[in-house]
Order: sequence, then C-alpha cells, then structure tokens
Amino acid sequence: VWADGLTEQRHNLAIAAIYDLPKLSPGRNAVARGLLNGWGVAAIFQYYSGSPQFVSQSDDGQNNGNNFEYPDLVAGQPNGVPNRSINEWFNTARFTEAIGHYGNAPRNPPWVVAPASSPLGLELKRIFAMPFAESQKLSLQIQAFNALNHPQFGAPNTNQSSGSFGTITSTVLDNRQVQLVAKYFF
Repeated sequence: VWADGLTEQRHNLAIAAIYDLPKLSPGRNAVARGLLNGWGVAAIFQYYSGSPQFVSQSDDGQNNGNNFEYPDLVAGQPNGVPNRSINEWFNTARFTEAIGHYGNAPRNPPWVVAPASSPLGLELKRIFAMPFAESQKLSLQIQAFNALNHPQFGAPNTNQSSGSFGTITSTVLDNRQVQLVAKYFF
C-alpha cells in the first residue's frame, strides 16, 4: 500500500534579504555621516508545510504483542473538522479501536498532517570603523528569531487510545528570542 512518508515535506521555502544602507560621501556633514553610515538590515523568512502523521492505537487489539497498530476508520465520518484548532486538529471520531483484527486506517492518512511553520528572523546591525586602524571594525547587532512571535505548533497527538488524541500540546520553535551580538574585526 502506498502512503506518504513520515519525513515528507511538500513545501519548503526560504527567502533571505540583506541590505546595507548607502554610505554618505566624505564631503557631507560629519555628524550626519557618523549617525547614518554603517547601518544594515537582514531578514530570513522560512515556510515549510507539516509532515504526515502516523495514527496508531496503543492497545494490542490483535493480541499479537504489537502496541503500535492501526485503528479502524468509522464510516460516514468526515476527515476534517469545520473549525480546526489546536484543541481539535482533525476529526478524532473518524477513528475507533480495532479489536481482534488489523485496523483498516491507512498508513499516515493524508488528512492528518502536522501544522506548517513560518518563522521570520530579523537583524539590525551597525558597523563602526575604528579611528586608530582602517582595517579594524566593530559590529553591533540585534537579532530576533521568530520575530513576529507567532507560535509554531508541533504535531498533534496521533495515539487513538490517548485522552489528548487529535490535540496539539507543543511547539517546534521557541517564542521570540532576541540577542545582542558584538563582533570585533581586526
């Protein structure tokens, strides 16, 4: 039987941009040059779709010593839910425990997929030329990972025997993290 692999990711996009502000010419005001020269910004946006998930039942319904078996599909139940949320990511009523036989649920059902992730990283930097040596510079940066602070949810619980079946209780990335960086080039 053909099925999606657990590591399949149908979409994966990464876009990066770096922009250094143009330097003011030496003939300009020294104060304006001091304030405006050396600035730069950078951004990295990623988008990747969720991976298929393996739905199992932890009870040994076939009495064969295997605790990771497929449950049965319930006829007439839709695959999805009208208002998907982390409390109900897919229709859990679509699955029931298989007792005394091998379950008929497909391997990695195509409608049970982890949420997509789309973090954005931003950086603002300023490079200062050292007055005592032209080749030496000081770079000060502020970097923000998951800058928009959107939760990047993990996979739903896909154990049909669990009380949290169909819910998402974790994230795959941390909330916004900000760090300050100082680099000295010599």
